[in-house]
Amino acid sequence: MKVTEKDIKVSKPEKIMYPGDEYTKADIVTYYEKIFDFIFPFVRNRLLMLQRFPDGIKSSGFYQKELPDYFPGWIDRATVKKKEGGDITQVICNSSETMVYLANQACITFHTWLSRADKPDFPDKVILDLDPPGKNFNMIRKTLPHIREFLEKDKLNVFLMTTGSKGLHLVMPVLPENNFDKVKAAADKLAERLENTCGDQFTTRQYKNKREGRIYLDSKRNSYGQTAVAPYSLRAAKGAPVATPVNWDESLQKDFNARKYHIKNIFRRLSQVRDPWEDYFNEDLARKNTEILFNHQLESPLI
Repeated sequence: MKVTEKDIKVSKPEKIMYPGDEYTKADIVTYYEKIFDFIFPFVRNRLLMLQRFPDGIKSSGFYQKELPDYFPGWIDRATVKKKEGGDITQVICNSSETMVYLANQACITFHTWLSRADKPDFPDKVILDLDPPGKNFNMIRKTLPHIREFLEKDKLNVFLMTTGSKGLHLVMPVLPENNFDKVKAAADKLAERLENTCGDQFTTRQYKNKREGRIYLDSKRNSYGQTAVAPYSLRAAKGAPVATPVNWDESLQKDFNARKYHIKNIFRRLSQVRDPWEDYFNEDLARKNTEILFNHQLESPLI
């Protein structure tokens, strides 16, 4: 099996990557080749952490940050400072050939930095991760009207994404003007304010034994070097679920869940549903969010 203009040869295309679903490496490579135009805007010029499963998802797999020596020279990369000191060189996926090559390396899930490689210290998004206890996504679905009302009071432009795993991401584009320390402080305060509005449903406590069955509002990924799953990335779970941008209205449907969209139905969705994130890259929205989050225009200032 050969794909793309660089004539990449897919090794062991028949290898089963999703036992039970019987999706092969060829299926994974084909998926990423087809989805590239949709995922590209969200990975372009961003450092990647690759989640690889050489023996399929029944194995533990591993996370890879540093670019291996054997990756071809035509793959984009950038070297940045590590938080703990020293430098690290990581992959940037700026072409369909790169994405196919990485899929052939058994990369199932793409995790991106919250900043772009040319401004690594200045994120252009703020993320809150809603993580329910166990697999109880219904808890999230039932609280979404409250969350939406809370965010609309502050006039924030927030985009929803199923993670393809257990929860939901609230994503707020901002201008890359504030460093990670300021962004994390804003995200922490936003999570704390949301917790205070409905403390019996939400918690900002990191340790599971302190959450008491509540939805965890995770703001920790808004830190230098942390990552978030890329929109339209596959996840290593039964059914090959896909992290999928969604709109607020569909989030109220009774069948709405973190794994509603998967490798078999995602392209039908893309052909039938208007892009819920069509305004995501609107600079005016990012500017407005930046003003609200960092210039004390909230009902209760964040920082």
